[in-house]
Amino acid sequence: MTNSSQIHAVKIREQSCLFDEFETTINGVCFSIGIPEAISRFEQGIVFNFIHGQFGILTLEEIVNAFTLYSANKLKFKDSHFGKFDNKFIGNVLSSYLEHLANERSKNQIYEPEPMVRVKYTPEEGLKSYEFIKGVFEKDKRPPFIASWTFAFNWMWKEKMIVLEDFEIEAIRNVVHNEMMEEVKERRRNRKDVSNLLQSMETGRGVKYECHKKCVIEYFTNLISK
Repeated sequence: MTNSSQIHAVKIREQSCLFDEFETTINGVCFSIGIPEAISRFEQGIVFNFIHGQFGILTLEEIVNAFTLYSANKLKFKDSHFGKFDNKFIGNVLSSYLEHLANERSKNQIYEPEPMVRVKYTPEEGLKSYEFIKGVFEKDKRPPFIASWTFAFNWMWKEKMIVLEDFEIEAIRNVVHNEMMEEVKERRRNRKDVSNLLQSMETGRGVKYECHKKCVIEYFTNLISK
């Protein structure tokens, strides 16, 4: 069985989903830098996909270390987060952390920084995401909190495990859009930041991601209920 310390040492791009560990880690990071309220699971999904795609060479342990150094003003990037734990802020901190690592390790001329690689969809990545989600459903009878939903959806669509007519796609999109608008309203009522949500809706990426997630969850929910 993989323990917590082993999980924290695994590069994020090498393990599609860290879920509970990722959720705990990110909320701990937020608290440590002065953002006391835990971010929602929807926002955790956005953050996970961003880090997985843009900074997948890092481990959870390194991500914690990056924000620890940021709090100690030991990184080149020192701007305030202004109470927002969004992708722009995260990207600035982690990019500065990679630069810090390169500078530190190059002193001994034993480290050549690994280039940032955006994880692109491949059938292998799609199958791996599908199998992980399937495993969680079979074991816990529920969906994982965070997953590479789009990778799983793309693989399942290609395999014709998910087949939708145009009107069904439009209906799902409308449901997701309405759900996201309700979350925006709820967060505003509670005086919470909504910039990340609105940005994802404006670009369409958030709606698309949530549609993929809903389709995959519905597939497995129907499967285990039979």
